[in-house]
Amino acid sequence: MTIGICGCGKMGTNIFQYLSGFNFTLIWLCKTETAAQNQQNLFLKRLQRQLRNGLLSEIDFTRQIKDSFFTHLPANLSNCDLVIETITENVETKQELFHRLDTICPAKCILTSNSSSILPSRLFPSAERTANFAGLHFFYPVALKNITELIITPHTSESAIGFLKQFLVEINRFHLLQNEQNAFLLNRILLDVQNEACKILIEEKISPAVIDSITKETLFPMGLFAFFDNVGIDVMLFSVKNYSKEFYGGESTYLPLISCLHEKFVQGYLGIKTQHGFFDYSNAQPGESTGSLYVSPRKRKAFAARLINTWRTSVRNALDKENITKKDLQFALAEYFGEDISLF
Repeated sequence: MTIGICGCGKMGTNIFQYLSGFNFTLIWLCKTETAAQNQQNLFLKRLQRQLRNGLLSEIDFTRQIKDSFFTHLPANLSNCDLVIETITENVETKQELFHRLDTICPAKCILTSNSSSILPSRLFPSAERTANFAGLHFFYPVALKNITELIITPHTSESAIGFLKQFLVEINRFHLLQNEQNAFLLNRILLDVQNEACKILIEEKISPAVIDSITKETLFPMGLFAFFDNVGIDVMLFSVKNYSKEFYGGESTYLPLISCLHEKFVQGYLGIKTQHGFFDYSNAQPGESTGSLYVSPRKRKAFAARLINTWRTSVRNALDKENITKKDLQFALAEYFGEDISLF
């Protein structure tokens, strides 16, 4: 199978690295010739390091070099069986890319988007391609997150669904099959809790570090605001805005969350990648940026209750309204958060 990967950001790089461990021919489309050459050089260095350390055999080393191609020319994806798009979360930019790919890739090629917030039907390049089009949402880092959301539209053919299911089996990834009404289910649950956390932050004028400590004590292994900084404030902001428009027709539902992210965005504080987000990463020990660090035990308990109740409500809504079992949701969320967590 020949697979094209579009985009050499964090997700594109991660998906390419993971898939290179399987017996596929990979064609990695980067934005510029320089970017493609840089990724090729980094890939070769990575393989050489793995070979030296005994993590890769000579046979696999040779195969991966032979089966990996780097390009900035979309025309080089003309023989792909599957394409996975991972570029920026912008509808128009993605549409432009898919329109171009539609004229290049063979009719049998299945085009997919790794978007975490844009429904696949918004990205259809042509009526002829709708049967071979779907969402294929991986989670970062792919090698450690055994969960993928396979998002189908009313037009996605049974053969395309079967192809994508088999592909996910081949690469050892558990998947949740979702239609466009229950798409991005895992992110939706987390967004509800993140939005409540931002409400508390705005109302109480406390430190993100306080909310993160409460979150880690009661819900998740990582704090919510540290999560924003790791993903990137800009990426989170664009995704939440897209999601709000896709499912609610506007931004009012997640206004506290959008407000918190937008404030950091306009300041240029984009998280770890700029050494500053909700936390300051410019020192050896990341320090808190704003807000009071002291909260009374009574208030901590009240904040924890708000976050937990939001979590429980969102999970119950998913189980009541979506086509998913408690067992599958439990597994998916455990993979998403890196450890088993209570649904209720």
